[in-house]
Amino acid sequence: MQISSSLPLSGSFEASQVRSLSAKSAESGGEPVDSFERGFDSKANVPGLKTMLQLLKKDSSFSFPPDSKSLKRMAGLAGKPLSGAELKEAKQHLKEIRQEMTGSGKAADPNEPKVQWLNLAESEVAGAAAGIKEMSRKLAMDSVKSSLPDSRPSVAGDAYFLNSDVPAGEMKRVYEALNELKSPDSSMISDGNSATPLMRGDIWKTKMSLLDEAVKNPVKNGVPVEIDAEYYELASDEMIGKLSKAASGGAHVKVVMDPGQFQNLGGGVYDASSIANRLSSFEKLKRGQNPENMAVTFYPVNEKLGGSAEIMHRKIFRVGEDVVFGGMNANKGSNENVDFALKMNGSAATKIGEMFAEDASYSAGKKMSDVYGDRTDILSDSSKTVVMSRYGIDSLISAAFAEKAGLDGTESSGERISKLSAAASAEGFNLSDIANFVDLDSNGKVEGTDVEKYLNGLGKSSVELKPEGRKLLMKLMKGAFSESCSADNVKNLKNAEPPEGKLPKGVKGTMKAAVASESVDRQAILLDTIDSAEKFIKISSFVMTEGIADVLIAKKKDMEAAGKPFDIEVVMDPGVYGYGGTPNEEGYKALEDAGIKVKWNLLERSSNDHDRKNHSKMMVTDKAVMTGSTNFSSKGLRDNWEAGTVVYFDKDDSNGARKAIVEDFDRMFSRDAVSVDTRRVAQERFKGYKGADKDVLVEKQRNKVIREFCGKIESYERQSAYYIGANSPELGTSSDVKGYEALDKLDDKYIDKMRSELSIWKDIKSYA
Repeated sequence: MQISSSLPLSGSFEASQVRSLSAKSAESGGEPVDSFERGFDSKANVPGLKTMLQLLKKDSSFSFPPDSKSLKRMAGLAGKPLSGAELKEAKQHLKEIRQEMTGSGKAADPNEPKVQWLNLAESEVAGAAAGIKEMSRKLAMDSVKSSLPDSRPSVAGDAYFLNSDVPAGEMKRVYEALNELKSPDSSMISDGNSATPLMRGDIWKTKMSLLDEAVKNPVKNGVPVEIDAEYYELASDEMIGKLSKAASGGAHVKVVMDPGQFQNLGGGVYDASSIANRLSSFEKLKRGQNPENMAVTFYPVNEKLGGSAEIMHRKIFRVGEDVVFGGMNANKGSNENVDFALKMNGSAATKIGEMFAEDASYSAGKKMSDVYGDRTDILSDSSKTVVMSRYGIDSLISAAFAEKAGLDGTESSGERISKLSAAASAEGFNLSDIANFVDLDSNGKVEGTDVEKYLNGLGKSSVELKPEGRKLLMKLMKGAFSESCSADNVKNLKNAEPPEGKLPKGVKGTMKAAVASESVDRQAILLDTIDSAEKFIKISSFVMTEGIADVLIAKKKDMEAAGKPFDIEVVMDPGVYGYGGTPNEEGYKALEDAGIKVKWNLLERSSNDHDRKNHSKMMVTDKAVMTGSTNFSSKGLRDNWEAGTVVYFDKDDSNGARKAIVEDFDRMFSRDAVSVDTRRVAQERFKGYKGADKDVLVEKQRNKVIREFCGKIESYERQSAYYIGANSPELGTSSDVKGYEALDKLDDKYIDKMRSELSIWKDIKSYA
């Protein structure tokens, strides 16, 4: 919820709620107390909270519902606000009470007065804490801004400061970068750029086309073509295959990968799937290559970012003078996601190339401890459990035995597993020894056929590694790092050279651009893009948290206060995470409450096995377009290793970039996105409820409504895959990800007919 400028310290209590309680008291023989009602209606304190806590702690002098004596005692405390320490203590008391009430495993009765008071008290504490935070942030902002020698106005910057947890010292540097961006002669902005917008399937097509040309002509005029690839996820056999072919032909290929991590699942359990995935890609890239032409390394997240749980999230792709820059990963299903990128040439392309060169040089020769810290000790610690997903097990087996198995990519799933199993057996290794696989064919023993069935989708999604599996993983990690630290590999990584900044023949560089690497600069270009907008902002977003939503709300309010019409539209990804929710919940509610048009993506699938996503990190305004790898979240802006750019349209939009981006977004907003009125749906569910905590319960219910709605979208997407597979088998199957070559053939008429025949569609529409 956006922090206002009035600095209220009260939370959710309204006079109407207190009137209801007073009325109940009168019915039971007590008398309504005006001063109590006025105290609850106050905007400058936390009325009655201390006494409420006494009540909840079973103070014998209080009764349910509160009698006149109780109400008078509350009124006596109404004018005294709680301190931060008292709020912390109150929060702990409420937590203990909640645990006591639900300790039996039974749900609390919502009609019980004590439950209602507890709900109200928790909301009151949260509201008071928000007020204290607001006061603190406001004081810090005033102090920081007064220390700046030249502070240009920034509505977005101020709202970001107030609604985030960014330290004051860091915000000072963000303000300084913002001031620099707003300067007419900013050193952060470069001229002479060409930027072609790439939407959806065009991104993958462009990357593959550039690689095809490099495979065909890996050396030009006696000079090897330079190819750079830096990815969080790089597992596409198509991309890896073309990178390998280009290197085999003499091109100079350099790859920087996120190393994956031992993901802490809690309870001493760690998932190593992403590490196995990276090792498989490393093996494929280096297999049979001349080290002079193929250099691969892992980014040292532990050393650079301060922890092995952090991620290198960049997505930089460069062939010669062309740079494709945006949010798209390089996985099997990346070419079906909604995504956005820019094909860039000119000085900005050079700067992006310089970022890659710095990362490649910095990563060269780093050891496992630089990358994972001491997390590798998990593999030798028998008190820890290491698990892998089906995809992780497949990657581990492939990394270990694919080369000896002689795989050429044409094998069926069964043939592939058989070859891998034979290669493992030749080395005295049974695949069934890797993990605790289940006897899926019920023949009384676990063997290779059970592993094959598991990899083809049967059984539980994750399995625990056995000691042999742990040893195999460590062996592969040591082998990969030995190779990445070799003299030739290190030398070639350190010799990465960025593009010269040449424009394609006949192309005019009419666009200005700023490229951001460090977190302060990434925050600044986001805020400046919002500040500079004069007519509209349109956002396609994988993640948008509440803090960023609050900045958009502040921008809209500022423009409307100045009498300037201003439109904001946002489309979010509806993916539900393992904990049952989505990081976009609070952002969606905040935008909805502010009257900003916000929707969730609704995407048909050509394959039930691929959960299509809106993976974009794109903001377009009447003045500029911003993209990169950075999600609209604190983690994306401040914690991860990311990169971003903002490109400013020339006055006349001479190359039609803005027009193309807006048209694609508008089509997606009208055709491929749906909204849910969370407040209406939640209020209907409490239509007959008379409790004083009704508003609190409605607010909590809104999150449940979002989770239900996103679940409906997931059902729709799965049903669409089955529908397409049954009615248009040439377009969709149960296992293949065919990309936009298939999806683009699903015209509006086809989609409309399908929706009318799917029962889930009516269910989704009922939430609007």
